[in-house]
Formats: sequence, structure tokens, C-alpha cells
Amino acid sequence: MTKVFLDTNVILDFFLKRKSDKSDHYRVALNLINYCISANLLLYVSILSLKDVYYISAKITKGQNEIVRQNHIKQKINDFLRLINLTITTDKAFYNAMNSDFKDFEDALQYFTARENDINFMITGNKKDFILSEIPVYSPKEFLNLPIV
Repeated sequence: MTKVFLDTNVILDFFLKRKSDKSDHYRVALNLINYCISANLLLYVSILSLKDVYYISAKITKGQNEIVRQNHIKQKINDFLRLINLTITTDKAFYNAMNSDFKDFEDALQYFTARENDINFMITGNKKDFILSEIPVYSPKEFLNLPIV
């Protein structure tokens, strides 16, 4: 089966319902996830990404009762877990990321984690950060327009 790895920024677009002047990033991420599920593609997400999603969601939604906020975020993540497969960053991936030529360590961790899990495609909002990738990298919109799956 085809394995698709979602970068942290795509997951944040989905969780935080992010928009910009140029794009409704949330809608694109939602369409991407729905497309992958309907096409029987396996979605993969780094466990580190979900840690970031929790942390950033908690910081952004301040002002609510803390327990209510935490429970809401946890529920959203639990619902998301039903749709995806988690990857764990190994010590080998960490070492490879530390010693790679990637400019951004976090992106290197994502890449080497994906590589260890035999991922077929990486989806990110920041393709330029993955120019060293041997795995095909697409933006969410590009992937939705591919005739490959």
C-alpha cells in the first residue's frame, strides 16, 4: 500500500483551521486527509508532530478553562489517531538528522523518520525545506492534483 507522510505544518493547518490571504489551508488539509482515506492510502504522522500540535494548540487557545482546553485538544488528537499511523523517531533517525545537510533539524528528523518507515510520499507546506529528500515531496495541493493514486 502507498504510504503518505504528513509534515507537522499540514497537521497544524488541519487542527488549527489555518487560513491565509492566498489559501484556506484547513480546507486543503481536510481535503487531503479525506482523499487519502478514500483512496486507501496509509497516512503516517510522526509522534513528535502530535506533541507539537498539542503544545501549539494549548498555547493558542488560552483563555479557556485549562482542563476543558486540554480535554478538547486530547479528544481532537484521539479522533485523529483513528485515521493515521504513528511513526517513532529512532536513535538512528536522530543521529542521521544531526549529521545531515538539512538546514532545519526538525525537518531532518521528519525526513529520516519517514525514510525509516519506507514512506512513498511526503506532504508539506514547506517543500523548499526538503530539497535534499530522496522521497518525493509535494505540497497538499500538488498531491491532490497528482494522477498517481
